[in-house]
Formats: sequence, structure tokens, C-alpha cells
Amino acid sequence: MRNIVNIAICAALLMFADGQASSEYNEEPSAKSSSLWNWVSPSSWKDWYNKERPASAASLRANHRDIIKTIAEFEANIAKDPFLSKYHANQRLIERETISIEAARRHQHSDYGGFFDEGRNIDKFKGSILVVGGGKKVGPGSVTNLSEETQRANEIPIVINGLETNPLYKWDEFTLEHYPNKEQAIAKLKQELQAEIEKNRIENQQILDTYYSLNINPEARPDILASITSIKDMAKIPDGRFTKVIIEDVDTEVYLNPNIYSILERITKKGAEIVIMLPIAGTRLIIPMTRNTKWGEQVQQQLRQQFYDQLDYTGIDMPAAKRITLLLKN
Repeated sequence: MRNIVNIAICAALLMFADGQASSEYNEEPSAKSSSLWNWVSPSSWKDWYNKERPASAASLRANHRDIIKTIAEFEANIAKDPFLSKYHANQRLIERETISIEAARRHQHSDYGGFFDEGRNIDKFKGSILVVGGGKKVGPGSVTNLSEETQRANEIPIVINGLETNPLYKWDEFTLEHYPNKEQAIAKLKQELQAEIEKNRIENQQILDTYYSLNINPEARPDILASITSIKDMAKIPDGRFTKVIIEDVDTEVYLNPNIYSILERITKKGAEIVIMLPIAGTRLIIPMTRNTKWGEQVQQQLRQQFYDQLDYTGIDMPAAKRITLLLKN
């Protein structure tokens, strides 16, 4: 009978301790509940519990707290900003701006892995220029885009095929060069083709040696698949690694995440250049974002010179595709 009573007491104590521990999902455990758990449970049970239990609601909220201002907060910042209030009689945000803020808030905790493309680990890169939004297949608008063939390299096989298969084909349809001797012409064109291929290879290699590309789109074939606003992704990049950062065709939402400014300061050397191709929709949103950073005055001065003092800005009729280039110094 005494054994049964002891078992019942132990079971009750364990249930009580488990109830105390379960309360951690809503609040941090008190010293009393922790000491009770230590007394009831062997250390191995405590280790198992601490290892296997889910994170508390408080810790989850801390790890995923909002770091992007709300629409109301942006409007309040604009209303009291001494620079912006001078140029904007109406502090209400327009649709393009609210869309950017909502997108930034949705993606504020997005990570993309920080994966290096094959053979493009940052430790093997000898250059010092980072291109955000770049990639080997991102498109001809990027300085990092690699071309598979030159235009002439695409034309030459067509000319060779015409000379070989068509008895009447004696003219280069692209250069209008006349080929009286087809055999000599074909041999010459094959040499020219090899020269074009080698020229293309050298140009592509020069791009790879000069620029290091970053993008969140794997189809762009960046050197690192990462977000410039992700502390986790950018941990793969050493401190003071770059002498220049070019931020190409990225959306306004990127500039609304405060992480970008601390990350840019960390990964660039002292005196490094940061080139920002800022969409029109970000011209006033970036002011409160950079005001308390080392680039606040630079951003404000360049926007005034390039944009605000040049236009009667309403933020409504400006083309969405227009961008302003800002050159910042670290």
C-alpha cells in the first residue's frame, strides 16, 4: 500500500512539473517552477525536455519581430521629417509606396540559403566588386551577365552553311562581303569563328574575375543565392570584403529593410563606393530609413540635387521604371 501511495505522489508531482513547464509556451518559467523540475526529474530528463520542447511563444515573437515600419509609421515619419515636409504637402503615401512597404513586411524574415554557385565560393574570388541583383544569366542589362556567343559568332555558321549548300551563295548576307572562292572563304570564316569564340570566353572570364553577383533568383545564376537584407545569408560574406557594391535592378522594398544598411557597412571596406539605382517609388521612403545611418546626409543631398530641386514632385505621375543613381561612400 505504501508503494502505491509513493507512486501516486510521484505521478502527481510529475504532472504538476509538466504543467509548470508547459506554461513556457506563453511565458518564461519562474525560478520556482525551474527548481521544482530540478528536484523531481533526473538531469537526463531535464536535458531531454529542454532539447525536444518547442520554442516558447515569447522567443518566437522575439526572433520574428517586425523590423519594417508600418504604413502609418512611415507616414508619421514623413510628416515630421524636416527635409520631406518641405517638399511634400501631402504626407499620405501613394499606392506604389504602400505596395513596397507591404512587400517589405512580407519578406522581412526571408532567407535564401547563402548558397555558392559551383566554383564561385567567396574565398576563391579575387575581385572586390559585389553586384546585388546580378547574375550570370540575369539579362543583358547587368554588368555580370555572361554572353554565350557574340553576334558575329552566331552569323558565321549561317554563312558557312550557305556557302557549303547553295551554289548561288557567294555573298555574306551580314557583312555583304563577296566570296569568289568558296573554299578559301569557308576556311577563313572557320578561323574567324574560333577567334570570336575565344574573344567571348576572354570577355566572360573578365566579368567573372571583376564582379561577384548576388541574387535571390536561382535562374539568374548568381555567384551566391542570398538576400542582401538577410543577416543569415550574408554571414557567408567576410567583413570588409568589397571596395565597391553596385545595387542594380532591385525593388524598393529592399531599401525599407534596415538590415541592408548595417550589412553594407559590414561587408565593405572603409572608403568603399556603394552605387544605388533607386526606383522613384523609394525616393521619400529611403529618407527616414537612412536618416540615422552614416549615409543619411549623402542620400538627402543627392536626392535634393538630382530629384527634388529639379521637379515639382507629386509622386503620382512619375514613371515607375525611372531610377535615380546614388553614389555613397562608406
